[in-house]
Amino acid sequence: MTKPNETKKPVKITVQIHRTVMAKLTEHIQLLGLRRDQYLSRVLRNELDNLNDYPPNSEVVYAYLLKQASIAEGRERYALSLDPDVVKHLANLCEKKRLVRDSFLNRFFFYLAFGYYNDLGKKIVQSPLEEAAGYLYDPTFDARDQKVKEAGYDLYEGALTKTRFESCFMTDEDHKLATTELLVDLGL
Repeated sequence: MTKPNETKKPVKITVQIHRTVMAKLTEHIQLLGLRRDQYLSRVLRNELDNLNDYPPNSEVVYAYLLKQASIAEGRERYALSLDPDVVKHLANLCEKKRLVRDSFLNRFFFYLAFGYYNDLGKKIVQSPLEEAAGYLYDPTFDARDQKVKEAGYDLYEGALTKTRFESCFMTDEDHKLATTELLVDLGL
């Protein structure tokens, strides 16, 4: 029996993931300084709960998806060490919903690595890992967002600059004025 603060030993599984997807996913995870398998255990736990809302595939659809997965090119084997509860939940859901496990993981990892695209190939949703890196390595990332500019603010020219960065940016004229005011205040 596991004690409350004790973590369970991860279970190693082998999956077939498209090499481009895994390369991009790994790139993002390393950039963010995350531990891949721990991160995947956490996000999979949440995502698997969301799958309960979907109806199961028919046996015909499942057979078709299984066939497609077996002939998919570009996939390589990767070992993942995941939380045993996540592995068990994944297996149960795949059986209950008639999901091909590695196809589901490919699709989910693709979303994490690249975002979501519509049927025409247009990006609809940014990769959550790209967004996280954006905020982590560029804290003003959100301020330059198009919605902020549409609201009439510009990071370097508008009101946002005055409230967020006024102590960091100064024109030569502002500098002369501030210096003069300081000298006057000091009685010099």
